[in-house]
Amino acid sequence: MEKYPEIIETNSWQTCILANTMRYYNNRQVVIWGAFDTGKRIKLRLERAGLCDIIFVDSDAQKQNLDGVYASDILRGNAEKYYVVVPLNYKKCIVEELQALGYRKNKDYYYFCDCIKEERGDYYEDYHGNIIYGRHPNLDIMFYGFGSTVRIGSGPWILNSKMNVGSDVRVEIGDECQMDGVCMTVRDNSSLKINHNVHIESIDFKILHDSHAELGSRVTLRKNGKLWVHECADLVIGDRTAIQQNFWINVNQYSEVNIGKDCMMSFDVVIMNNSRHSIFDVVSGANISSSVELCKKSSLTIGDHVWIGYRSMIFEGAHIEAGSLIGADCFIRDHVPNNCIAVGPPFKITRKNIAWARTDNSKKIDDCGLEYVRLTEENQERGDEMIDGCTVGSAGTTEAGEWDL
Repeated sequence: MEKYPEIIETNSWQTCILANTMRYYNNRQVVIWGAFDTGKRIKLRLERAGLCDIIFVDSDAQKQNLDGVYASDILRGNAEKYYVVVPLNYKKCIVEELQALGYRKNKDYYYFCDCIKEERGDYYEDYHGNIIYGRHPNLDIMFYGFGSTVRIGSGPWILNSKMNVGSDVRVEIGDECQMDGVCMTVRDNSSLKINHNVHIESIDFKILHDSHAELGSRVTLRKNGKLWVHECADLVIGDRTAIQQNFWINVNQYSEVNIGKDCMMSFDVVIMNNSRHSIFDVVSGANISSSVELCKKSSLTIGDHVWIGYRSMIFEGAHIEAGSLIGADCFIRDHVPNNCIAVGPPFKITRKNIAWARTDNSKKIDDCGLEYVRLTEENQERGDEMIDGCTVGSAGTTEAGEWDL
């Protein structure tokens, strides 16, 4: 890979910033451009290397009221006094302002993302080996690593969205995708595939290192949701699945969460296959909640065409078969057979041999999708049985009352 002149390359972007700062700062006071979490982490790394009295500049007037944070005007004519570090996505206006203030690239400031090799409407490549294929209007992509690729399909509709990409990452975004207010982080050695016609609104989407996530075609994720895939984990959401506002999908490290196609989830649904906090047995001293072995066993599956009600929580151990309905406020960590209605708490199955349709006031069972009109497998050869005190016949009718979804 061709290197940018005068820049020291390493396998870590923060180490790269540290190495180049130590090479060029020449005993000047270091100034970090941007008083935010990443800048603060850079400050700690530099302090451990022996650089003291590090300050920030920021364009946010409110941040300028904090100790150690100043307007960029303090830099004017002071290149001999300050060395500037910019750990931000590339913005031409920052480069122009630094140059107007009298600062030379690398000699007086180090801007990790200011390393563009080629850029045109549908192609971007930098000297860190990162490439973008396709147009990406209003998607602010920051590469904070090396050797990553982002491919964006035709006809994207994107507003106020950003993507932070680590090293050796692969991202694919299909045709006609829509994103509004989406914040995506894809860390080292991970991949994200978003298929065609996906709609995502105001989602916090994190994929940590060595992980994979895939959203099927025509998936809809409503606003204020969280989708976190932890280290060495996998998430798959099938085609046409829709999830309403304020959801939280949390995939534990070393595990999998598989959500089928054509599912429908109401508001405030939580899907979590481990709390990630460690619980120990006092007698044996063994980790009984979050060891690697236990994490690998905590995978969770939701089958095709499953309807999950308001404020339900689906936890590790859950295996919900295709065609079933989960009522409001349920806590599920068990096996739920196909074509059932489950309510709670406490969790119980109230009816079997059902099928459900997205269509309001439907008069035809065909609206459910003929592939989902099935008898519950446990009932197919049993005839009548009792469920929670109600007689259930071969058609799945009960003498029980109503249920909430």
